[in-house]
Amino acid sequence: MSDALHVAVSLPIPNFQDTPPTTKLLEVARILDRGGIHALLLRDEYGHGLPDGNGGQLDPLALTGVLLAGTQQLGVVPEVAVVDQVPFHLARRLASLDHVSKGRVGVHLRAPRPFGSRAKLHLLELVTVLRGLWDSYDDGAPVRDQASGVYYRPEERQALDHHGMFYQVAGPLNLSRPPQGYPPIFLSLLEAAHLPVAARVADVTLLPVPEARGAGDLPRESCPPLKQPDSVARSAARWVTWPPVIIPPHPDMDTSDVLANHLEHLWLTHAAHGVQVGLTDWSPAAVTVMVQTMTRLRERRVVTPAHVGQHLRERFSLSRPARKAVA
Repeated sequence: MSDALHVAVSLPIPNFQDTPPTTKLLEVARILDRGGIHALLLRDEYGHGLPDGNGGQLDPLALTGVLLAGTQQLGVVPEVAVVDQVPFHLARRLASLDHVSKGRVGVHLRAPRPFGSRAKLHLLELVTVLRGLWDSYDDGAPVRDQASGVYYRPEERQALDHHGMFYQVAGPLNLSRPPQGYPPIFLSLLEAAHLPVAARVADVTLLPVPEARGAGDLPRESCPPLKQPDSVARSAARWVTWPPVIIPPHPDMDTSDVLANHLEHLWLTHAAHGVQVGLTDWSPAAVTVMVQTMTRLRERRVVTPAHVGQHLRERFSLSRPARKAVA
């Protein structure tokens, strides 16, 4: 893992009734993009039991496509529910977004609740199928040679032929391997006891910190220092999630200084590899505070320079996985 702190901003997925104009959504995303924020996580508040108004939420992957098309470097990570997914379609849509963005997409899987034995099996199987489908082709298999009529090398394609408890998926995916190999998978956990499960499925695990009421009242106590088994530490980066921070309508420079101090404390105490800072709405003023915070953290050499790494995996110090043969 990199010694620098990785920082992402999370925003709620808008609902149909209250969706800001596309121009405003893109304005906010571009502020984050120009400011060197590592990634934008799209938060599914309806899926967590919070009211979504009268219209229902926008499709997270469709919104991801809009934001990726309107930005240059920003990573975008939509939250999707494990129980709602058809693996073939999810794998293909994420691979497509990874191709068109040149490796700037990830996915935040919301595990079933309660997170008992059946929920863990469901999560494990979905991730197994997703990664198996992304491995349908070797990296150099599609040659698309019109002169010879050869589209791909048959020996470098494999069918998944998966038969499990929750899914029956033959494969292969009708799309070449994503630029990142596997788009990085984020997973939220309610407690550290689930870290061994996360190590098998996630590239980044998100753990909660105490509730915060506003930027000036952020908790001074961070989560305990990283004390994970070596296998867990190698397999998944550990991030923490700050509850949505309420930025004042007219923030001053002290707001970003306070937030920078708390994030620096996380880094100095080795409490996390990264942090997801939640904002309550798509306000240009609020995201500008985050950009100012990142500027202060870069001045203190807490976070990496803006947009280090072409792919999201590189930006988060995650290695590109090699293709695995179907057993």
